[in-house]
Amino acid sequence: MFNGCFFCVVGLPDDLVMKIKSDIRQNGGRIAGIQDKNTTHVIASEEEWRSKTDVLMKAQHRGLPVLDSKFISKSVATGKRLFDDDFLFPLETFGRKKSDHIDVTEQSNLEDELNAGRSMEETKAKENTAGASSSGWRVARIFISSTFVDMHGERDHLTRFIFPELQDRCRKRRIHVTPVDLRWGVTEDETDVALEICLSEVENCRPFFIGMLGDRYGWVPNEYRVSSQNEKLDWLHTVSSGKSITHLEMLSGVLRNPEKSRPCFCFRDENFGEKVPAEFQRDFAPETDDAASRIQALKNEILETVPEFCLPNYSAEWIGVVDGKPMAGQLESFGNFILETMWKHICDEFPEISFEATDELIEARKFHENFVENHSRGFVGRGEILGQMENYRSDRSILPCVVVGEPGSGKTSLMATFVHNTSQRYSHDTIMIYHFVGAAPGSTDVRKMLTRICQEIYRSYQMKEEIIPEDYNELRDLFHEILTKIPTRRRLLIVIDAVNQLDETQRSNPIDWIPTTLPPGCRLILSTLRGKIYELLAKRERVEISVGELNLAEREEIVRKTLWEFRKKLSFSQMEQLLSKSDSHRPLYLVTACEELRVFGVFEELSDRILRMSETAPDLLGEVLERLEGDHGRVLVETSLSLLECSRGGLLESELLMLLGTENSQGKGGRVPLPMGIWTRLFNSMRVFLRPPGESGEGNLDFFHRQLAKAVRRRYLSDFQVEIEIHRKLAAYFQLECDPENDESFKSENSRAFSELVYHQYKGQLWEISAKTLGNLAFIERKCWLGLTFGLQADFLGISNDPAYLELKLNSSWKHVTSVIDEFSTFIQSRAHLLSKRSYLTFTMAMSYPDASLVAKAATSRWNSKLETRPYLRCTNKSQTPDPCILTIPAHKLVIRFSHVSVDEMYMCTASDDATVKIWDMKIYSEVPLHILDGHSTSVFLR
Repeated sequence: MFNGCFFCVVGLPDDLVMKIKSDIRQNGGRIAGIQDKNTTHVIASEEEWRSKTDVLMKAQHRGLPVLDSKFISKSVATGKRLFDDDFLFPLETFGRKKSDHIDVTEQSNLEDELNAGRSMEETKAKENTAGASSSGWRVARIFISSTFVDMHGERDHLTRFIFPELQDRCRKRRIHVTPVDLRWGVTEDETDVALEICLSEVENCRPFFIGMLGDRYGWVPNEYRVSSQNEKLDWLHTVSSGKSITHLEMLSGVLRNPEKSRPCFCFRDENFGEKVPAEFQRDFAPETDDAASRIQALKNEILETVPEFCLPNYSAEWIGVVDGKPMAGQLESFGNFILETMWKHICDEFPEISFEATDELIEARKFHENFVENHSRGFVGRGEILGQMENYRSDRSILPCVVVGEPGSGKTSLMATFVHNTSQRYSHDTIMIYHFVGAAPGSTDVRKMLTRICQEIYRSYQMKEEIIPEDYNELRDLFHEILTKIPTRRRLLIVIDAVNQLDETQRSNPIDWIPTTLPPGCRLILSTLRGKIYELLAKRERVEISVGELNLAEREEIVRKTLWEFRKKLSFSQMEQLLSKSDSHRPLYLVTACEELRVFGVFEELSDRILRMSETAPDLLGEVLERLEGDHGRVLVETSLSLLECSRGGLLESELLMLLGTENSQGKGGRVPLPMGIWTRLFNSMRVFLRPPGESGEGNLDFFHRQLAKAVRRRYLSDFQVEIEIHRKLAAYFQLECDPENDESFKSENSRAFSELVYHQYKGQLWEISAKTLGNLAFIERKCWLGLTFGLQADFLGISNDPAYLELKLNSSWKHVTSVIDEFSTFIQSRAHLLSKRSYLTFTMAMSYPDASLVAKAATSRWNSKLETRPYLRCTNKSQTPDPCILTIPAHKLVIRFSHVSVDEMYMCTASDDATVKIWDMKIYSEVPLHILDGHSTSVFLR
């Protein structure tokens, strides 16, 4: 039960220490010292904790949980590992505010400053970072207090709409927001200690507090039962009996010490009860006359104490019974007041940290740092695999390491956690450069990835920076060369997640950038799904680490930790029920299930909700889509997600808003984007499933898990005609972006629109429009001018290999379309190497084609209609036969001594004085050879 745990045991009698250590070892755990880098937990006595010994100071500085010794004995007695937080000693912050969650490094630095006798002013300035961790993130926990049965609507509104918006705002300031809603945070087994649990959570969330009151006073306990050892709740002994738990929460959180709180209170309109049907009046009316007077007195006290943070008589409407809950709705004024009040509180509590101006490289790095922060947070289990990755980092292997697993197995979170742990523990002897495909704008482009990694290496090792080439071949060679120059005094570790998601356009060999062997002092860890990329890697020598199914203990820990972040728990039977689901061995399933349970508000029906929950991840994601439809409307959800699924690598937020918008009703043409307020609510509800667009919003929105994409396709795009219509909608949008004057002049400089237009035209089976675009010399020249020559070739390649197009070519009635595409494809393929450098020659080269060709006819038509007026060189004796050049490819650095085309004309082989043999794929135009044979030492001659 303690697999992967390293315990340091301190401050206990010798006989008890021996017993605890024996129990730990017998149940899979290990013993460690406080200085041991592997230590995960500290076991101590309460006396040791209160005395704040040096050992526990070190534990606090390292961020290690300090647990009561009963954690071990009770876990062993029950036969399963119990929840850490139930035995966690109260957090002591040694002079800091409770809301400041200080990173280990920063606390150590602070201690060094104090020991060095620096001034209090210097120390205070240091504290103004408000607990920023090494990545600059801070935590705000917000306690939500109200009666339960009459406040389902308000709590749901906060959970589904307000907190996602608040989290989005705070994320841009590097603040994690965690709302604590105890609607079902107390299990059936804990009803006797419900008061202590609630008030302890109020303390943990201080200073942030939200209180909501209607006409009900809430449950009044017979006695205020709390542990005598909990000194923070001694004040309860002075409180008169007869107060509800809700009242006591508000006393604890705000009324006793209003100057130490950042509250927000909302009181529902007193006339709301008149709108509720008679059969539900009991759920909203005061329990008794005494309760009515007590709730009014409580409201008056709050209004007198913190009037500036109160919203009395907010409007609400009866909307019926939803999911078995009587609900108030139309809560916009209520929600907006809480949003703006808490946003101001958080900004005041956590002053914005100013960061120095940064260049593009640092900005790109920040995307990946934030990604690691978000995806390593709350990670549990996989200790054995993390150990294997650490062993690879520290050993002398010269082979790349490949981490492989199935979809939903948690590879990305595993990689993020490894990066986080390594950066914390081994920065003294390891320089780590990491790249998470999809985490940043352009991160799926292998060229941009290699460019960034090369630049990071130059800076990290203070090497003389060379010009980074744009040519892929040269860039790949430079990357390999740089690795050989790494000084051995500090190991280089490169970590790249999801290499299977790198764009393969125009790369015949998608893994040729990955070295087959590594120089001394270099390590390379890659992760991938099983599939094409893995099969190519499997043909090489490598170190392989497989991510298998979660064991039972890891599953339990994921559920516990995920829900406990919001102070929610499942009972033993509920946990057993959830873990019996067929896909519960997948982290994606468990995290999705926890998210669904978190927003489910009826504790009494929780067991039934788990019982009805789908068995597999795809079906469960279908339930997520159904819930989103209920919250935001079927049309908006279906259209948004269908557009994302039919896009190629996602859409910019600005593009999606325009696509979801409406036609301009003022008769001025164009479209009016979807209001940001509507989109923000939907986006925040889906955020956990989407790739982040980044703080600047410049990245593409796309599905983070392909499992959700499959669920979207199954639910909304099962009808192929619907998918075609979505592609046509995208094609129409990008057409207008490329050609804003709608005159086929294509004067736009929107390179993204030019990249996407043809793809959606042929996917939408707009064959005649596709031919018209690809046969337009203005389009061709502009796309080449934008640096997209090889993307243009990919357009022709994509349409030529599309199954629907291949079927079209068999129909002679479409010859007027297929002839244009085929002839212009040959034109581009044979001249791409020139067009990529001199796009302005497009018209001249088209005029040099045979007069009878469609290419020359298109050029002549432009000249005669005066669409083209620039001078050009006219060939007076041009050939009137088709161009014999069918393919132009880049070759070698030195003289080519031999070339040969295979019998089936599929491949070509070239040999050169540069001591290499290259094999080329003749089916596509590619600047990258299929294989490079570089084992020769001198010029190569083939016979």
